[in-house]
Amino acid sequence: MKIRCKISVGIFAILMIITLSIASPHFFLPVICSIALHELGHILMAKICKIQFRELKLGIFGAALSPQNYLYSYKKEILLCLGGPLANFLSAFAVSVFFDTQPFEYFKMCSFALGLLNLLPVSGFDGGRIFSALLSILFSPRTVQTVSKVISFALIFTLWCFSVYLLIKIASSLSLFMFSLSLFAKIFLPDDV
Repeated sequence: MKIRCKISVGIFAILMIITLSIASPHFFLPVICSIALHELGHILMAKICKIQFRELKLGIFGAALSPQNYLYSYKKEILLCLGGPLANFLSAFAVSVFFDTQPFEYFKMCSFALGLLNLLPVSGFDGGRIFSALLSILFSPRTVQTVSKVISFALIFTLWCFSVYLLIKIASSLSLFMFSLSLFAKIFLPDDV
């Protein structure tokens, strides 16, 4: 399997590591572990579904696995997309059952939040791919793309408005504001950026 990574990813990763380790050192390792488990969940589900990959693309907004054969079923697409969030939910549950110390509490929060976030029906997220696969059973590809863009825009715009409200009302949630802006960029700017 070939691995592709843009230079912007390296710069972003370094900035994230510096920011997390300085601003929130207790969240650094739990965030990294949650992300790694998420991607491993996708890889494990791909093995279960017998999907082979030709390429792993690392981008600012996450990793993307490119299958060797795009002609697998909607059922396999949905299972593949559920693999990451499922790994996050199962690990959060396991930690809540077997461990009760503070570092594990941060991991449980990070893992659960990452799984939940990825299930949002936003283009490029696991939930967006699941939503598109379900719609593709009933509608044409053009209709699916249009509906997905509208739903993605509505959710991101709502998230952005909420973050602006929090910024104005209680001078908080700059990270949510930046996150929603980055989602707008991901969906509406070309992939080359």
